Amino acid sequence: MKNIKAILIAFLMFAVTVTAVKFVATKEMPKYSVKYGTWIDPSKFSSNKGLNNLLKDKNSIAVFGSSELKHCQNSGFHGNTIFQNTDMKPVFIGKGGYQSLYHAIAVGSIGETLKGRKIVISVSPQWFKNTGVKEDAFGATYSESNFIEFLKNKDISDSTKDYVISRAIDLTKNNPTMCNRIKDDVRWYRDNSKNPWDIFRKSIHTRLVEDKADIKLFFNAWKSGMLGKSSDEKADGITNKKIKWKKYYKKAEKKGIKKTSKNQMGMLDNVYNKKYKKLVDQNIRWKPTYTEKSVEGKDLACLLQICKEENLQVMVVLQPFNGLYNDYIRWPKKKRNAIYNKIRKIAKELDYKPNRAGLVLAAQKKRLKLGVILFSTGNPFFQDVLAGIDEKAEELANYNCTVITKQISFGVEAQLQTIDELLAEEVNGIAMTPYNDARIRNRINALYEQGIPVVTLNTDIENSRRLAYVGSNYTRSGATAAGLLQLMTSGTVNIGIVTGSSNILCHTERIAGFMKTLVPYRDRIHVIDTVEIHDDEVESYEKTTALLSEHPEINALFFAAGGVYGGCRSVEALERKGSVRIIAFDLVPTTRQMLENGTIATIICQQPKIQGSKPLSLLFAYLTTGETPEKEYNYTAVDIRIKENL
Repeated sequence: MKNIKAILIAFLMFAVTVTAVKFVATKEMPKYSVKYGTWIDPSKFSSNKGLNNLLKDKNSIAVFGSSELKHCQNSGFHGNTIFQNTDMKPVFIGKGGYQSLYHAIAVGSIGETLKGRKIVISVSPQWFKNTGVKEDAFGATYSESNFIEFLKNKDISDSTKDYVISRAIDLTKNNPTMCNRIKDDVRWYRDNSKNPWDIFRKSIHTRLVEDKADIKLFFNAWKSGMLGKSSDEKADGITNKKIKWKKYYKKAEKKGIKKTSKNQMGMLDNVYNKKYKKLVDQNIRWKPTYTEKSVEGKDLACLLQICKEENLQVMVVLQPFNGLYNDYIRWPKKKRNAIYNKIRKIAKELDYKPNRAGLVLAAQKKRLKLGVILFSTGNPFFQDVLAGIDEKAEELANYNCTVITKQISFGVEAQLQTIDELLAEEVNGIAMTPYNDARIRNRINALYEQGIPVVTLNTDIENSRRLAYVGSNYTRSGATAAGLLQLMTSGTVNIGIVTGSSNILCHTERIAGFMKTLVPYRDRIHVIDTVEIHDDEVESYEKTTALLSEHPEINALFFAAGGVYGGCRSVEALERKGSVRIIAFDLVPTTRQMLENGTIATIICQQPKIQGSKPLSLLFAYLTTGETPEKEYNYTAVDIRIKENL
């Protein structure tokens, strides 16, 4: 009897103590501060009530990640410092060992609070081990408090829940206690068992799980000095200050160089000396087990699917591999890029695009140089291309990326020499208007082997290993010119063609498209002759004059390249204005003038500024993230202008 009484008293005292502690823990739940929001502690991530409390402010933003969230906490460049006294309220969720599956559960558990808001997911390619998340890592990060709320969330589809449940059971199969608890939770909270015993156990279990998580958070926050803080406590009295990112980048770069200057791997010297120096000294290399075929890919897809079901706006940030060290251990860039591309593919399939802000940090250190080669001498069209290049160059300068532009005349030797000049300046990539010649093709292929990507612009080159092409679909634009000619003429039409060079692919493609489209009309539309003028206005004047003098029957001219103004002046000098229909390309000041005064009948435009800017964007993305262009052929739109729609 005495024993029973003692047990009852002990149980009562325990219940009172727990209730009191729970009351205090709930009442004194830490209030938001940047320090608390960026505090890295599992108890913060495991308490569902704690997470919801942190995120209930609409200005807070959840940032999910792993070890990178904890790095450099005392450096002055961590979120706990940067966002002080600003209107940004970051909430870091995760530490080393936290991967997509944990975050899928966490997002699902706080989805109602986050609904419709923006979040950040920092994805590490090092999550993509061949096994995916390890059993012990999942066990260490597992939060039953979050899992229960995830199961109760009615916005998440059954198929998505089934995947998470299956993965959780599989990862805990060697831990029967945890595995059985997961199965019980599924039966109670997802399947809503009507068994009376299950209902009773569920009611007690719910309180115990919540209380355990909340009490643990309270004590850990108390020990870490997180209680009693609020977002209103400003160290210097300044609120909503603007973050001077360039200043931070400059300081971080300076400090980074200082702390990584004593090793060849670009690591912090203390990390290198502690973990890697001995391996390098002994020439010990290991083979990474990262692969794009990892089950982590399915876990990440599940995480993004939950975000989609909760209507969240997701910013996906890709963390980089250390390229220098991975090159040293002979794990090639190709295999690293395969993982990056896998992550991008997953995000794309779920309509989430990887964030580009992470490019800043990568590019700052690389100090990229991009070269541009243009056949632009004497062709005013390229002034608009240059405007697009200049705008993009100004933007890329913020990333420590320099753009070097070379303008040359037609010729293989001139182009080869210019490539050599850019290589001497140590460019990392080249955008160019290539001469369609085997020597240029071989040089582009050689650059590819050297790791220097080439993007062709305005005109392409056949059978080369260039990265992509940006410009007009010239076969189609030539066909457009032919279609316009047949629409605006009747009776017999005798055409003279004026082109730049037979060694420039875009010029020959325009003519090919033009000629093919005219085949059904060959009974009345005839091509008399073709002359090359190398985009030179003086040569165009002279050769157009000779063409019209030798063939007075010509009553239409098709300008397939530059030199249009010189040809138009010839038509006017011969007093053939009005009797010779002219179709040309590119709206520049001189062709606009000729269109306005009736010398030119119509002009076909091809977005020159995009042709200047987009190749640099593609090169920059490829060199900083390994991202290959979405399309090999990036065609610019065709715009038709006549006098009436200028």
